[in-house]
Amino acid sequence: MHNAALKPDLIVDTLDTAMASRDILNFTRDEGIAAAIVCTSSIEANRWALTLLRIRGCLGVLGIPPSPWYFDSAPIAFRELSIMGSYVCGAESAGRMLDVVAKWNIKSQLTILPFERIPDIVRTYEDSGFQGRIVVQLLDGVGNPVKEGDVETTLQPLNLSIRLEDAADYQPLLAAVHDCAEHRTFPRQNVRLPDLDKQDFGHAWVYRFLIEGETSSKTSNLNGKIVCIKDCIAVADVPQSFGSDAFPAWIPRIDATVVSRLLDAGANIGIVENPHAAGYSSGGSTSGGAALVAGGVVDIALGTDQGGSIRVPASLSGCVGFKPTHGLVSFTGISSGDPVDDHAGPIARSVDDVAACLDAVAGYDGIDDRSLGAGRPGSFDFQASLTRARLDGICVGVLEEGYTSEHVQSGVRNVFLQSVDRLRALGAHVESVSIPLHVEGPSIWTIQQRISGAAGILGHSSGRRGLYLTDFERARLPWTAPNVQKLFPSTQNTVVNGLYLQSRFPGLYGKAMNVGRQIRDAYETCFERFDVVVMPTTPFVAPRHGSRDSVLECLKPSIGMTLNTAVFNITGHPALSLPVGWSAAVDDKAVLLPVGLQVVGALWQDKKVLQVAKALESSFVWQDNKAD
Repeated sequence: MHNAALKPDLIVDTLDTAMASRDILNFTRDEGIAAAIVCTSSIEANRWALTLLRIRGCLGVLGIPPSPWYFDSAPIAFRELSIMGSYVCGAESAGRMLDVVAKWNIKSQLTILPFERIPDIVRTYEDSGFQGRIVVQLLDGVGNPVKEGDVETTLQPLNLSIRLEDAADYQPLLAAVHDCAEHRTFPRQNVRLPDLDKQDFGHAWVYRFLIEGETSSKTSNLNGKIVCIKDCIAVADVPQSFGSDAFPAWIPRIDATVVSRLLDAGANIGIVENPHAAGYSSGGSTSGGAALVAGGVVDIALGTDQGGSIRVPASLSGCVGFKPTHGLVSFTGISSGDPVDDHAGPIARSVDDVAACLDAVAGYDGIDDRSLGAGRPGSFDFQASLTRARLDGICVGVLEEGYTSEHVQSGVRNVFLQSVDRLRALGAHVESVSIPLHVEGPSIWTIQQRISGAAGILGHSSGRRGLYLTDFERARLPWTAPNVQKLFPSTQNTVVNGLYLQSRFPGLYGKAMNVGRQIRDAYETCFERFDVVVMPTTPFVAPRHGSRDSVLECLKPSIGMTLNTAVFNITGHPALSLPVGWSAAVDDKAVLLPVGLQVVGALWQDKKVLQVAKALESSFVWQDNKAD
């Protein structure tokens, strides 16, 4: 064969990128590619290598022709810019790269190059140190509108020009920059601020809009699903207010990674009252999303959880809410509180829809360093794993500290224990388990969240490799006294608490994080014996809205709500809230409100959490279960 001198371990000769990805993953035993040496001027080949394969390691050019050649680095380096540039590399730079590869005897790189160029560069690979590559053939991209003469036309309004002999070289560079600039693939339709008479459940909507996803997606179960997005997740061209009028709404220029992935999978995106009882809370802070899902207005809500903000509203509203393992879902394009407890995940009416959403959004995106260990997008098969109807062989721990506390409402405890009996009837081995450090979780989370939260609100966040929302910072900073006064009391409280703790207790944040690690380790030890641990999601059902007449009255109803949720933002464990019945409101026995059961698993054991929740969900109709 004409490329025999390459001596590759695997040759993938196809125009089907999905098949190429599959072959490579099979060849590498589903581990993917640790590093890549890219050798092509094909924009599509670069994009495939960097975005679809999700290469995690070093990247360089190798074996390029002696003439100047460009490498499009935009997908991993410049995503926050509207227009992104390219690196230019010549034969001298490639030679230096070859020297490095030879010196360290690097093998099994991914080498992407058009097959017709192979005869010209075979001699480059004749050294035995360059054996063991995967060679992939891809065609150049199609549909790029840049054409001959566009370089000159672009410069003409400024009365600028380049040498005629250079125009041909600038044309492919212009084509590359065009491809990078087209980051938003799906058009936004009918973006609008809803009139009060067209709101749902009080003020569930901030902005309404429609983005139609990829209808040709054949591998996703999200086709046609209606998804709403929390107001801290960037959707390009849709104003974002963070549920506050403290500063003018800003307009993101990019889609968050999770938004792009939902659209690729075929989804359509488009004071909150509890959907089951007016006057009662639907939780926070993904309250609007939970209410819209529970009320049947949308199929899925994509939210964030930094202390319980997916699981609490899901529990209070009667939905399934899942906070995945920390880092499983990229936080790129989402406003961060503290990267330590940043989680993004779905709320839906069924475990199946939650799993389908996770299949679409989970995995490392090449940007967010929270998700470096998350694995390759599209490789998880969460929904396909939901096959077991029984739980034989599964060990379930019932957390004593999670339901015996005096803070747990008796009706909530009764519904929870009924669900434990159902788990036992499904074949699970059920035992009580005690983790004393669990009760320290809320205090540790409060210290961490107040100190880091204040820093983030004031614009002092740093220390992460990822995409920074610089337009957002310009929109809200610097703070002024009138703007701060418009913030919700809990946000004002975070700023005050954080500044106080920092000034009075130097080193307290570090101490809290060290104790948090001890709590994580205690749970990991527990999971050596148990597959999952269960407890009530919230200690009581939805409370009435607090009065806005004073800060204390406003915040009082939610105090203690996150006793069982915030700790897992510190530890990072996957945790799911499943509706399991009803209990009476604390202040009115005639009002019945949903009760949630929380299923928690070991780090990266998200499938196991989903499987246990699915089996329990399928065993009864939760809406028929009334404890009081």
